[in-house]
Amino acid sequence: MDKINSQVQYLSKTIDDFRNFFRGDTSDIKDAFCKLEELTKDSLKDNYIKYYNKSVDTKLLLNENLFI
Repeated sequence: MDKINSQVQYLSKTIDDFRNFFRGDTSDIKDAFCKLEELTKDSLKDNYIKYYNKSVDTKLLLNENLFI
């Protein structure tokens, strides 16, 4: 049940992400790289690529989703 709930929450967030894809808010670059890591972690792992996020707290003045 926990795994099913986790997947449902993930899919719900994905739907929200698509709904807000073109919203042009200012975003934190650290959050953008965390989302990028979440999207690519399986592919990176399958190809033996290690990812290190050493970004600093900086605001983006562009659409975070387009940046990712």
